[in-house]
Amino acid sequence: CEPLRGRTKRLGEFMTDAAAPLDDLFVTKNPALVAGRRFAWSAEAKPLASRYQILNFTTFLYIGILVVSGLMVGASLYFFMALDSGDVTMTPMLQTINDIIAMTATYLPVSSIVVTVVCAIAYLMFVYRGMNNLHLSNARNLTITPGWAVAWTFVPFANLAMIYNVMKQIWVASHDPDRGNVSAPFALHLWWALWIVSNLVSRVGEGMLPRDASLIEPGAFTQAYLPGILVTAGAMVAGIISCICLMIIIRQITNAQETLRSTAAFDE
Repeated sequence: CEPLRGRTKRLGEFMTDAAAPLDDLFVTKNPALVAGRRFAWSAEAKPLASRYQILNFTTFLYIGILVVSGLMVGASLYFFMALDSGDVTMTPMLQTINDIIAMTATYLPVSSIVVTVVCAIAYLMFVYRGMNNLHLSNARNLTITPGWAVAWTFVPFANLAMIYNVMKQIWVASHDPDRGNVSAPFALHLWWALWIVSNLVSRVGEGMLPRDASLIEPGAFTQAYLPGILVTAGAMVAGIISCICLMIIIRQITNAQETLRSTAAFDE
């Protein structure tokens, strides 16, 4: 019986150790606060540079999608104004604009979806590693674990606040890991506020666009489309500024964690 009890005990310890990493992903309390350990950059923490480069590149692609969409909106407005002016002759300029609009309308939706998905994956990879590095190093005032830093993204309504909170905690803890008491930058507030605004306003702008152009009287195309086009253009500008703010934020976080890593290596 004694050997059997010994094997059973070892099996229980093995199962506990195997389950621990998965459980730690979604623990709501910062283990550092429970253990009372001080911050020290962990040897298990991984550099953020590669995650930053991927996210920075995909965000740049997303900005490109917004710029192309804006150009398409401008080309459409120019086309409608030409029609309303009575210039119904398909000049080479109008033909080119018409071809660009048709081609963009065909490929832009699919390209936008692909870039958005890739950008979201890159964002989640960055967030997870950034938060995980801080937890491994016992940074202070962290209430969100690496697993929940990712999981909150998929929780409807709650994600409107939690995505911002996740990025704020990563930024603050990366710049003040001993206390977690430094103020977040204005760029972080502007990033999330404009992201929400751009998504809401773009939906409003799409709803303002006429669904059937054949019902519009000749000479009234600009009047019918202009309000929706202007609102949509405003949403695109807000989205571009939001993306630029995000690029600034992730660069600051990456630089801060790289400084922590370099300082720890120097101290050793």
